[in-house]
Amino acid sequence: MSNSNGNARLFVEASPDDAPPELIHDLATCGQLDAYSLRQRLKGHQLAMLAKGPEHRLQTMADRLRQHNRQHWLFTPTPAAFAPETINGLELRAEQIIFQCREKKIVLEAGQPVIAILADLSGQLVEKGLKRLLVRNVYGHSGHGTPLPAEELEEEIFRYSPILDLYWLDETGQPDHGVRILPGRFDHRQLGDAASLSRNRNLQNLLQLIREKVSPLPLYSGLGLSFLPDCAISPVAGDEAYHSKHNLAALTAYGWLMADILQLRHKNQDSDRLATPLLGPAVEGLESLTEILSNAEGPHPPQPSQATTPSMPPLPPPPAAESQSGIGLHLKGGRLFMLAAAIGLSIATNLSHNGPQWFLHDAVGSGLVQGLAATLCFIAGFYHLSLKRHIQNTPTSRIRSVAMGLVEIHGRAKRLYAVVSPVTHLPCVYYCLKRYRRGGKDNQWQLISVASSGHVPFALEDDTGTIQIDPTGATLKVKSVNEGKSGEGSLLFGNMDNNPNEKWVEEVLYEGAYLYVMGFAHRRQHGPNRSEQLRDRLSQLKSDPQRIRKYDRNGDGQIDASEWDEARRDMEQQLLHETLTRKGKTDETLVIGKPPRKRLPYLIAETASEAHLTFNYNLIIVPLLTGGLGLAIWAIIRAARFFHLF
Repeated sequence: MSNSNGNARLFVEASPDDAPPELIHDLATCGQLDAYSLRQRLKGHQLAMLAKGPEHRLQTMADRLRQHNRQHWLFTPTPAAFAPETINGLELRAEQIIFQCREKKIVLEAGQPVIAILADLSGQLVEKGLKRLLVRNVYGHSGHGTPLPAEELEEEIFRYSPILDLYWLDETGQPDHGVRILPGRFDHRQLGDAASLSRNRNLQNLLQLIREKVSPLPLYSGLGLSFLPDCAISPVAGDEAYHSKHNLAALTAYGWLMADILQLRHKNQDSDRLATPLLGPAVEGLESLTEILSNAEGPHPPQPSQATTPSMPPLPPPPAAESQSGIGLHLKGGRLFMLAAAIGLSIATNLSHNGPQWFLHDAVGSGLVQGLAATLCFIAGFYHLSLKRHIQNTPTSRIRSVAMGLVEIHGRAKRLYAVVSPVTHLPCVYYCLKRYRRGGKDNQWQLISVASSGHVPFALEDDTGTIQIDPTGATLKVKSVNEGKSGEGSLLFGNMDNNPNEKWVEEVLYEGAYLYVMGFAHRRQHGPNRSEQLRDRLSQLKSDPQRIRKYDRNGDGQIDASEWDEARRDMEQQLLHETLTRKGKTDETLVIGKPPRKRLPYLIAETASEAHLTFNYNLIIVPLLTGGLGLAIWAIIRAARFFHLF
């Protein structure tokens, strides 16, 4: 294993039971992950990656796990030095199995240190079950499914696209060489009486023969069944699974990771003995297989967590993701303006007697087009100049001392809802997932759909306090962008078709990101306002004959206008008294949102420095104003010549 600590990983043995609140609280105070992501990764039947980063930052979390007697491993995984060689034949002997590869033979003898990796390379077996597990864990659901017995899991793997990797380990416990066995890549007649007409069944029978040679054989079948981002697989249909470079690389990474874990377990077996082993002969991690495969309608709608603690109230599920596709993508913002301009130009050209010549001679020759372009450049340039001036002239406030009106603050993003990025499965306050398809005459990437978390409120936190942010109407500047090919989509939010002409781009504001916010601070009232409360009380008074009788001063059994005014004044006094005497409670929340005037900016940017933000605006302002000036001069010259002014 590498001694570098820059890419260290902290792995933990997940448990099917809810993690103790004390453990989650202690880990959350380390600052690496929030309580809800910790609950997600600590629950299950598998080895899971808890966090990654420099080793010294993860050591505190490792110490907390040790205090709570949770088996864990903190190390930098060994990069895969090679992938197993694919066999094209084999020979069975009494004490040996000889695997024929392209350039050499590899011999398996009894007693050799070997580990085996068995996986469904298509990912179809676990797709629906993993959807349910992810949804349940992300939103803090309680309860767990019945583990699938090892024998049944193996049977199901062999129904899809099974693959078997064998690694020979050297004296240090590291893989020395290996073979990769695919169904149908060897002469099944070598199996003798165990030969079958099914290539998957032949691979299963070969695995049984290998077990007889190497007993016990450490067999790991957990690929795709737990949170291991470095070993994530994507669903691929049919035999295409065996040609998926992404899934084959994930399989190789998983094999090397299991070798690392096995090596560490041997080193620590004297000092680190817990009752429950980390990895058994095969993985348990799915709910009842019948329940998973019958879940054709997809995951159940997420519900709020039932497991609550005073120190960690459950995050509510976020609103439904916003999505757009088709013509709706082009009917907003700049795209709508460009579409309208193109339609207007087309109509004007068609109405002209000279057609396209009118555009070149009259529109361009008279300077009209240049003038319009100059106007747009000036509008955009002065808008960004005004925004830059606001940023430079607005003093930065601490959250505790924020005043009402236009403010500027810095801080770390914190979730108020259980928002999770659809591709990376990490907690975030905002995401936008865009899909592109290559096509058209120029074979360019074209946007076909957009899915985003929408305007979900979140909190901003500095060392003085926390304030709520309402991102509705804000200009978002996101720095964290992930990009991938089709077929590498999210199991939680659905996968894209494995189409080489499609790709996705994910923009994310992760929880904990350092944000700059310029917006309008105001107080938002909870519940009914004063007028609504007064109306409710007067309505209750009308329906209570005993109470309203005391306002009948003349005893005629009717409440006239003056008597009703007295009742209204009494109700107003009661409300005012309750408001003034209420201690430690408030019906208002301080919120930063969109300014009431359109000319004031509302900006949320992921940046570490205000100076960096204004510098980027300079890169926009100078070309726009310079280009606008040049176009304006060109338009004046063309107009003067067109109208023969000189």
